[in-house]
Amino acid sequence: MTMLKDLAKKFTARAYLAYARRRDRTDIIDVGEYLSRIATALILPPEQPENFKAAIRILEGLRQHFAQTQFYLLTPKTCAEMMSLDENVRLISYGLDEIGFHGLPKDKLQQAIRSRHFDMVIDLNLEFNLIATFLCRTSEAKLRICFVHPSRDPFYNFQMRAIDSNSLEQKYQSLVNYLAVFTNNLTSRKAMAESMSAF
Repeated sequence: MTMLKDLAKKFTARAYLAYARRRDRTDIIDVGEYLSRIATALILPPEQPENFKAAIRILEGLRQHFAQTQFYLLTPKTCAEMMSLDENVRLISYGLDEIGFHGLPKDKLQQAIRSRHFDMVIDLNLEFNLIATFLCRTSEAKLRICFVHPSRDPFYNFQMRAIDSNSLEQKYQSLVNYLAVFTNNLTSRKAMAESMSAF
């Protein structure tokens, strides 16, 4: 049964990717300017417990650079108890019964993502993850961030290449630092514009 389910997931992934690539059109946005007004963000961490722990540790770094942003974390119910939440991080947890036989999220989970109108989605999976990619597309967020992977090209509009020799936490920290460069540059440009307008 497990072998049949894995085969069905692989077939579904290929069929879904081919279908979605034909239909998707990516908007071109000014990333720096857009990052300055992110109100809601969805984080898609890996499902493996050790990788999940590394992913949630970088949330504090993200929150420092996006102080006005409401963060949501998508997680399987099996990982939910690893989280200690406050009002700035909300949890969207799902059970196995919310994922179909073919590996795609069912309507209830899709609606939970779609209804929140996320401005930004960050996929922290280093390898391609069908559930994360599917829900990232479902979110219709204008800014969709991930690590470089050939299967992800049509679905994300901001990809970062990870250094292979770095640890997982270093890769995540590099992503936070990279996003911080955009937000810091925008803050500097605004400050300069304000000082020039004073003359």
